[in-house]
Amino acid sequence: MVATPYEYNFFISRRGTVATVAQEVADVLKEDGQKVLVQEYDAVYGGNFPLFIHDALVKARHLIVLYSSDYDTTHWTRQEFAHFLAAPDAKDAERRICVLRCDGTDPRGLLAGVVYGDLHGVADANQRRRIILDVAHGRAPAIRAQPRIFGGPTMPPENPQFTGREAQRADLHRLLGTEASVAVTQAAVQGLGGIGKTALARHYVAQYGHEYDGVWWLAAETEDKIVAGLDALARRMKPDLPPDSKPADNAALALDTIAGRPNGRFLLVCDNAGSVALVRRFTPQRGAAVLVTSRIAGWRTPLPLPTLAPEEAVTLLRALAPLANPDGAAELARVLGCLPLALDHAGAYVRDAAIGFPDYTRRVEALIAEAPEDADYPTSVFATFAIAIDSVPRGEPVLGLFAWFDPDSIPVSLAEAVEPEETDREAAIMALTRVSLLTRVADTACGPAVSMHRLVQMTMRARLAERSETDSAREAALGALAAAFPRGTFTNPPLWPTCRALMPHARTLLTHLDGYASVALADLCSKADNFLNGSGLTREATKFSCRALDSLERVLGPEHPETLTTRNNLAFCLRAMGDLAAAEPLFRRTLADRERAQGPEHPNTLTSRNNLADCLWAMGDLPAAEPLYRRTLSDSERVLGPEHPNTLTSRNNLAVCLRAMGDLAAVEPLYRCTLADRERVLGPEHPDTLSSRNNLAGCLYAMGDLAAAEPLFRRTLADRERVLGPEHPETLASRNNLAACLYTMGDLAAAERLYRAALASAERLLGPNHPTTVTFRNNLKRLTG
Repeated sequence: MVATPYEYNFFISRRGTVATVAQEVADVLKEDGQKVLVQEYDAVYGGNFPLFIHDALVKARHLIVLYSSDYDTTHWTRQEFAHFLAAPDAKDAERRICVLRCDGTDPRGLLAGVVYGDLHGVADANQRRRIILDVAHGRAPAIRAQPRIFGGPTMPPENPQFTGREAQRADLHRLLGTEASVAVTQAAVQGLGGIGKTALARHYVAQYGHEYDGVWWLAAETEDKIVAGLDALARRMKPDLPPDSKPADNAALALDTIAGRPNGRFLLVCDNAGSVALVRRFTPQRGAAVLVTSRIAGWRTPLPLPTLAPEEAVTLLRALAPLANPDGAAELARVLGCLPLALDHAGAYVRDAAIGFPDYTRRVEALIAEAPEDADYPTSVFATFAIAIDSVPRGEPVLGLFAWFDPDSIPVSLAEAVEPEETDREAAIMALTRVSLLTRVADTACGPAVSMHRLVQMTMRARLAERSETDSAREAALGALAAAFPRGTFTNPPLWPTCRALMPHARTLLTHLDGYASVALADLCSKADNFLNGSGLTREATKFSCRALDSLERVLGPEHPETLTTRNNLAFCLRAMGDLAAAEPLFRRTLADRERAQGPEHPNTLTSRNNLADCLWAMGDLPAAEPLYRRTLSDSERVLGPEHPNTLTSRNNLAVCLRAMGDLAAVEPLYRCTLADRERVLGPEHPDTLSSRNNLAGCLYAMGDLAAAEPLFRRTLADRERVLGPEHPETLASRNNLAACLYTMGDLAAAERLYRAALASAERLLGPNHPTTVTFRNNLKRLTG
């Protein structure tokens, strides 16, 4: 038998982020009788590192790659792999590349085709040992299946430097469980900001997620965020959902789907929960484990999270900066209070700046002494943040911009406001990510996105305040968001995903702008109002419309054309909400101001006259509404032309009024003419065309021609469900109208189903006391007795 020419069986190639795994693999192989070289552990501190790598590649028979997300991003690991792959085997001995995956990243490039052993999420020591030995001996390891539903747009990437917390991980698994059950279990990781609640939850998902039937991560700070996360889950569960279906309805569908599974358990992570009642409200009825992270108290099964133990804090620092001399790590951990967020910033800086732990400690102690005593954030975070940001001066404007947005899923494209050049913007984002001030997250409808820790946002805002730069930074954020928000979204569902991605940032930004007024603020609020109104979220639209009007009245004056348009929009919102008493005087005031400022025949004045007539009609004052409709139609035909969309709207509205007054003989030809013109001018599926078709069907129904009305009602309902969404207010009206027609035709079972569906949606969307809801309830009561 020929003796092997190699001194070592294995050389372990890895990045510093998986240093603890490298030691574990080395220990397992040594116990198996193998001779092992470990990158950096066997290299002498301060020695010739390139020469050590050269000798290791020559002397070791096999290469073990500990693959992590950052493995192929550094020069040395790429060199190790490439040289081993290219080296000819002239020593008559088999050489093998062995891959062990250490985080959730799949191997890329030339390693993509290598069968790997998966240590990611495996907690059992014996199972990990078997995987390591299988790979080392060339045996194909067993591959664990990941749930089909896994992740979520706000789930952060796994932290490969996660350290310690063994007791808390065990407590979480005990409280949550993974056995199939009808019960709902809950565990709430509770603690101060920056203490590592989210990191613990993410590590639990990595370690135990494969044991659940599905895993979904929710940003749970507000109801809007929870609904958005559950909406994304519903779309993953039901890919055929219409793109314009309502998020609130989809959220309910997702919870019902989880509860309706016959077997298995679903894990919902509610991160940074702001309310016990809110989480309870959005918890499935059965079949789920709910993992909560929160700063607040009051949870049924709290799991208080302390700071890291001193030895764990030192281990974390060493994992973050593996090449640094370990002397001084314990003192730095003590100075930072063993707070994970501060340790993360410190380790990243020591690693990238190539300094020692004692040097960093001296700097951070001086900054801690200068930190504000009454700050809402730990002084250690203030200090480590200051050091990190000073190392990336080009990145500070980006942080100053992002500090005013929602911390989750901030579109990178917004940074164009402060870094117009694409290459400069990309360099700033990369630098900020490298020092842990930003974290890359899943893309949104607006493209690539990052998250920014809430404490980092707070300290950045404090930094801006110290320099008297708060106003300029907020205005830059406002301008960037207003420019990104699309216009004309009221009847344009393809733009709604972009609006939904931007709405959390609009809501958060407005909380920082109390008492502020500007044209840009009004522009953002008006665009948000337009989207919310068009997608049926009228209640929230009213809040944005009020804010826009207040801002413009203060900045431009009460009679500026933009102010008048915004007042009209607010009145429209109030009318849609059923608050006619509040809407009517706003419509009157806007009409009077437009007649005085822009003239009686200006298109905007005609719109105001039509809107006031609509409101009077809704209030039942038909004698006052009818002459306003006639005058508006006459003026529109003369000023705009007989086929202008506004003229067609005026003709339709006059017909509606005449029908309410009982003049059906005059109404039917007006409806037919308007429908034909709208189909030709606007297209057969335009929302206005659908309204005309619905109105013609209603007229035929009132005239007793049920055979002609019923197919028109059906077509309108089907088109509205497809174009506007299944629970848009106009879709609900179509469902109610078809039910009324079927009821009159004697098909009581079909009518009852439609009435019940319309009523349930109206109660959820508009509220139990909205006039439309009351009408639907009365219609159902009439049928059921």
